Amino acid sequence: MTDTISSAPTLNKFEKFKAEKDGLAVKADIGHFAQVGWEAMDETDRDHRLKWLGVFFAPSLLANL
Repeated sequence: MTDTISSAPTLNKFEKFKAEKDGLAVKADIGHFAQVGWEAMDETDRDHRLKWLGVFFAPSLLANL
């Protein structure tokens, strides 16, 4: 007989983002993001969740403005 140790699976950072808030949920926040600007946006929404909608944040492009 063997004993198995059950351990909770560890989530990587992207799985944690998805567990906190669905990636497509940011669609409802687009208007708010436009009002507050990219500087005031939640970093996870800006850098990760917007990618679910095809919006990619590129700060290097903003440096030239």
